[in-house]
Amino acid sequence: MRTTLAAALLASMLAGSAFAQTTTTTTTTTTPAPEEKSTTIKKAQDELTEWRKELDAFGAKTEVASKDAGQATMKTLNESWSKAKVEGDKLGTATADTWDRTKSSFESAARAFSDTFNKSKTQPPAKP
Repeated sequence: MRTTLAAALLASMLAGSAFAQTTTTTTTTTTPAPEEKSTTIKKAQDELTEWRKELDAFGAKTEVASKDAGQATMKTLNESWSKAKVEGDKLGTATADTWDRTKSSFESAARAFSDTFNKSKTQPPAKP
């Protein structure tokens, strides 16, 4: 079972946020067509760029609320984003044999970042 990035991005656009819940679909192919791989990589890069922008904006807000708590929150978010970025970068070098595993690793890291980001947004650091 694979979460298609296109479905996740569509769900995000419909929800008005880059961090909406992902949609899961099942496919039976294991070797992506070159255009599918290229499209997936481009969407992953775009998603990572958008996350970085939102993360930077969120960081500025949390620092105002509480410097120490904001720094701790941002450290956690940056670590989670970095993991998603590393996994996203691996998509470009994935072979037919490693594509499913690489894409799944990126999707897992992306979900983990999304969950961490959403939790941070709903529970901002307390003011000192």
